[in-house]
Amino acid sequence: LQAAAHECAAKSGRYMPLSTWTLQNSGQILYGRIEIPLQIGTVGGAISSLPMSKVALQVAEVENANDFRNVLAAVGLVQNLAALRALAGPGIQAGHMRLQAANIAIASGAHGDEIQKVVHALLNEKRSDLNTNSARMILDNLRKDKNT
Repeated sequence: LQAAAHECAAKSGRYMPLSTWTLQNSGQILYGRIEIPLQIGTVGGAISSLPMSKVALQVAEVENANDFRNVLAAVGLVQNLAALRALAGPGIQAGHMRLQAANIAIASGAHGDEIQKVVHALLNEKRSDLNTNSARMILDNLRKDKNT
């Protein structure tokens, strides 16, 4: 499945999206469409030899290969929508910023519990200067406060 999807995405010579999203009904409905070449079946192979695969098809109310193809396409759309949400929302960016702040804190000489304290100060003070100089100033202040 993955190889077929990659081949389909790259068939023009440029890697292109497999799914498209549009708003319909005056923006009330998000409509997703995915095009993937799926050569699948519901008889034989793992479906015949693995009991859980039969149960999964029953739970999904899959009666034939076309039903199965639609379920797989729906899963692909849900995964794509989740990835788009993560990219557009604060999740990935916030995680990246925390990681970047931790790397800066370590590069500035922070050790042990100092790292999280410097990260917290860098991120929670809404600083626009996320760099080693700022981290060193924060670290120096932490150490001064600790020694007084």
